Amino acid sequence: MMQIRLSVQGRVQGVGFRPSVYRLATSLGISGYVRNTGDGNVEILLDGEPDLIDSFLERFEESLPPLAEVVSIQKSNVSGPDYSSFQILESKPSRSASHSFIPQDVATCDKCLRELFDPNNRRFRYPFISCTDCGPRFTISRGPPFDRENTSLQPFQLCSLCEAEYRDPHDRRHHAQTIACPTCGPKVSLLDGSGREIQCADPIAEAARLLDQGEIVAVKGVGGTHIACSTTNDSVISALRKKLSRPMQPFAIMARDLETVESFSLLREEERRALSDWRRPIVVVDKRHPFPLSELLAPDLPNIGVMLPYSALHHLLLAQTEEPALVMTSANPHGRPMVTRLEVLKSSLPFLEHILWHNMEIVNRCDDSVIRFHGSSPVLIRRSRGFVPHPIDLGWTDDRIILGVGPELSSTASIYRGGQAFVTQHIGDTSEYDTLTFLREAISGLMGNLGIERVDVVAHDLHPDFYSTRFAQEISSRWGSTEVSVQHHFAHLYSLMAERKIDPSKRVLGIVSDGVGYGTAREAWGGEVLGISPDGEERLGSLQPQPMIGGDLAAKYPTRMVVGILSRVFGERRIRGIVSEYMRGGLPKGEDELELVFQQLKSGFNVSLTTSTGRVLDAISALLGISMVRTYEGEGAMRLEGVASRGDPDMVRMRVEVYEKEGRYVFDTTPLLQDVVTALERNTPRRHIAAAAQESVGRGLAEMANMAADSFDPDVIGCSGGVMYNRHIVSVLERELKQQLVKHVYLPPGDGCISV
Repeated sequence: MMQIRLSVQGRVQGVGFRPSVYRLATSLGISGYVRNTGDGNVEILLDGEPDLIDSFLERFEESLPPLAEVVSIQKSNVSGPDYSSFQILESKPSRSASHSFIPQDVATCDKCLRELFDPNNRRFRYPFISCTDCGPRFTISRGPPFDRENTSLQPFQLCSLCEAEYRDPHDRRHHAQTIACPTCGPKVSLLDGSGREIQCADPIAEAARLLDQGEIVAVKGVGGTHIACSTTNDSVISALRKKLSRPMQPFAIMARDLETVESFSLLREEERRALSDWRRPIVVVDKRHPFPLSELLAPDLPNIGVMLPYSALHHLLLAQTEEPALVMTSANPHGRPMVTRLEVLKSSLPFLEHILWHNMEIVNRCDDSVIRFHGSSPVLIRRSRGFVPHPIDLGWTDDRIILGVGPELSSTASIYRGGQAFVTQHIGDTSEYDTLTFLREAISGLMGNLGIERVDVVAHDLHPDFYSTRFAQEISSRWGSTEVSVQHHFAHLYSLMAERKIDPSKRVLGIVSDGVGYGTAREAWGGEVLGISPDGEERLGSLQPQPMIGGDLAAKYPTRMVVGILSRVFGERRIRGIVSEYMRGGLPKGEDELELVFQQLKSGFNVSLTTSTGRVLDAISALLGISMVRTYEGEGAMRLEGVASRGDPDMVRMRVEVYEKEGRYVFDTTPLLQDVVTALERNTPRRHIAAAAQESVGRGLAEMANMAADSFDPDVIGCSGGVMYNRHIVSVLERELKQQLVKHVYLPPGDGCISV
């Protein structure tokens, strides 16, 4: 006889790991125990004949449940009292750091779904049905070990039937920490706008009826609260847009099943798989024409974000509505985090008349993840529910624990430990106090889950005025940690290198294109060709610096950008005519504001320079009359891409001028806007102009990178930044570059990657 102890690290708690170990050990006649430990690991003690233990070790990983992921196993020989049987023991307290992590939330599995709609099952139509293979995990966890008492299900005492299932080694819910039923588990209620309960036999069925009647209903889900309404009723969608002050921002929708999604979209196989994946992200898919749902769901866009139900509550709601799909947009004012508390929902969205609520606490709020495809390649737009807090392996090691705090918009935070980056859920706009508070909570929660009390290094964006920067400086001072600032666009490139495990001894050239990031005292960056090598960092190229008249106002009203760019080649009278002809309504105060814009341009008052690719795309979009006022982040570029998708870039000739100046390659975007004006004056269809302009932006970036590569001699060429969401621009880069383009896979190319 012999005894060995295994300490297993990875995604090993909350995934049915212990029951699978129990079944394997008992099938081999091995005694001992298995238990969770407070550091997120699983401890296994095996007591038996050496050949049986060898057989256990051989079959161990193949016997694990589908969601389990083993990072490492530490094995040691031990000696102690003999065990007469194999048991699942109570968890062992521990707060030491490890390589384990709380698992992600998992969509309702097929077995639970069959039980949900089986009238003979005791969990028939129970909205919190789950098992060891599915259900909430991260969003209800207070920290390791993942035991019921450390989750928001702790207040719900198991009934005798659930207790029997929990204790039965042959039951699918053996040691399922989220086990519940209508007798002992959480409950759903339908409330009015003031929070008073509306008495009804079935709150979910009543909510579905209200939705079919054209009502707007808030729905508390897994990671936060959504606002739901019809997808076919123009008047109710229009009313919701007014109430939320989201005139153009696309709404995500939730469809009943894949067949329904195919009725309104052109699904490809990759998108079909992503929609059905256990993570259940929102997938951006191309609309079918004619589009049978309301065009107000995603105005002026050729695509729409859609997801399938991922909780039993969602399945029940979709099954009982006559709508093919429901709007499921985040229930929060613009820039604020997802709502998880009833009093916040009532105060922040007072127009709500009906609320579908439940009494299980959401510990870690978590937005829906968003993904789109460039061909067969997935591109994460938002990495959150279903992906978090699973770590990203970085391929290099450092003994220090490092906290990365992201920039102002689309922010996340990351903790580095032992070769892995643990990234928080999507945080959002940290210029808002509530969102900055959410950032603090998310970092604190992540540290708690990882058993970390302090960090050695705090890294943050170079911008001195971001609230996230000040917060990073504050906690660095409190912990006595080393503080490091990193320029925004180099941080993009470093994140790509880390994620794709690019050896830091390599010479890496990166095309980093986005909106505006803090660069130098003279100009804001946003269209850069950067080099990183063992010799240091180099700015190899950029777009032509262009005036942003009015600073941030030029981002909201891109007519200001058009005036600034064209002022380099046209006189004031010509520009006034262009604004009057093609951008009427682009400035809220009309001629008076245009006069002020010219005065600012002459005096230089509140005029900064930017190399931003995003601002150039916004300017093209405004000049073509596609998007003259930004109402949501990236609107101009997204709507330009939508129009361009219907055009032919070969129908319009546009110049791409790249030259060398002061040791840097410069892509001059002024001739590009000149050519847009010329094409408009020739009455060229705008879809062709949009396609050609977008093509030229891609070609200019590629030509600048190729010229820089001749002197820099890179081992790798990569790309990052929000512009890399644009399917066509990325395809142009891949076509025109002299080397294969390395792209993000596990992180968003936008600012959600910065903290890594």
